[in-house]
Amino acid sequence: MKKTVFSLLLALNGLIVLGQTRTSSANDWQDKFFKNPEQALPLLINAAIKNSYEMTRVDYQSEMAKQQLKLTKKQIFGGVSLGTGIGYGTRLNGFGDNNSAVINPFNLPAFASYTVGLNAGISLMNIIGRKHQIRVGELTIKQIEEDRNIGERAIRQNVITAYQNLSLAKIVLDNSQEALQTALVSRNIATKQFREGDIQVVDQMSVNQMYNAAAVQQKQAQNNFQTSVLLLEEMIGMKLNNLMN
Repeated sequence: MKKTVFSLLLALNGLIVLGQTRTSSANDWQDKFFKNPEQALPLLINAAIKNSYEMTRVDYQSEMAKQQLKLTKKQIFGGVSLGTGIGYGTRLNGFGDNNSAVINPFNLPAFASYTVGLNAGISLMNIIGRKHQIRVGELTIKQIEEDRNIGERAIRQNVITAYQNLSLAKIVLDNSQEALQTALVSRNIATKQFREGDIQVVDQMSVNQMYNAAAVQQKQAQNNFQTSVLLLEEMIGMKLNNLMN
């Protein structure tokens, strides 16, 4: 019987190791993700900021405020205009010479004249108001930039919290899987021993209850882990395996 139990344990151990190897090869990204937080966290934070609707809205507000400030600075040129004109008339070079007592302007040739002028109609109140509007525009941009810094800080805190929750969920899941594997081995041994008459039915039922409890805990841990993964992926807008590969 001892030889049979040993063979059963050896076979089960081989299945467990094989299952762990396949899981590890299928989830290579998890090694980098959970074992190197200094690499994973910056990637998560950058992706979450890019995926944030709030950050996109703040960027639009910042661009609008900058464009409005440029327009405000140019408003002073609205009261400045360039004027031109063409005129005709006579031009006297002098009052005549000593021999001419009277100058007849109708006998003088006509000349065309072209004039260019710069007109500025800017009131003092407009100048003062413009300075005020520019200052308000600059303060608005600074306020928007500060709002973005606050938003980024909140995203970093949320990502760190989500990462820690996922890491904890991964530890709980791994422990629950090991507990389930142990409970499975114990149940198989107890079943074998019961068939051979080595243990009573009450002992077999006790082992089965332990296995059922371990199976429920493993399922709960798996659901918690998957939920944590989905929440973090929703935050960054992409799959974690794509982020780490």
